[in-house]
Amino acid sequence: MTRPKARIEVLVIRDCPHAQAACELVNRVAGELGLAPRVEVILVQNAEEAQRLRFLGSPTIRLDGHDVEPGADQRTDFALSCRVYRTPTGRSGLPDETWLRHRNSPDESHRFAGWAESLSGGTRGIG
Repeated sequence: MTRPKARIEVLVIRDCPHAQAACELVNRVAGELGLAPRVEVILVQNAEEAQRLRFLGSPTIRLDGHDVEPGADQRTDFALSCRVYRTPTGRSGLPDETWLRHRNSPDESHRFAGWAESLSGGTRGIG
């Protein structure tokens, strides 16, 4: 049986200083794991979209619709703003790399590495 195609999304605001680095992080980790995903970049343009998309700030990285930051799926502080991650090594404009390698939410045990045969997607440009 074929696994459903995985989605990798990077949600950003215009002129986000970490947008490119977030895409590079996703591609680098995927490459190290022997994967070749296409990253869908979604431009969040206003507060209404931020609410509708459950956007916690820029950049937000989601794997199959779930934020890579542990516990973030339960948050409701949606905003059209930059995002600061509290990582094990301190505050950062990017999520911790290990979060991409292991989706650590209590209700999901997917590992990024397990999606080798199922990654696909497209790119919606920032425009």
